[in-house]
Amino acid sequence: MQRRALAFPVLLLVALAIVLPANAGKPTASSSATITDEGNCKFTVTYAWSGFSGTGLDAEVAIGFRGEYGADFFFAWTHVTGKSGSEGFVSRTFTLTGDAAARQFFGRGNLFKVSKDSSLTAVRDASAKSAYLGAQTCGLTAGIS
Repeated sequence: MQRRALAFPVLLLVALAIVLPANAGKPTASSSATITDEGNCKFTVTYAWSGFSGTGLDAEVAIGFRGEYGADFFFAWTHVTGKSGSEGFVSRTFTLTGDAAARQFFGRGNLFKVSKDSSLTAVRDASAKSAYLGAQTCGLTAGIS
């Protein structure tokens, strides 16, 4: 009788281990990046995230363009320090000047862990890229505000 009394709780635990996913109860991590055309070659890139771990992280926002053969090129970025992985956002405006050419711009964001020697390591799965804008005729020298 005592064996039967122990068998049921053991079988129940085994069944729960099979049925419940390993990350049950953990929040799902997510991130997104958007780019907004403000006119006159000004673009605002916003990066938002939630559900990541860590504190004292660097958040990066960048602007790039689609080059020949579909390759992405980044030409301006900035880092904001002291962010929490649990949730947050960073938004910066890039004002583009210089030799103008028609380009499809996009925004990108990411989170980084900063080591004691100041090197950066990307937080896994935290990177996000916006959709491409329609072609804009702007230069690649960027002022960031």
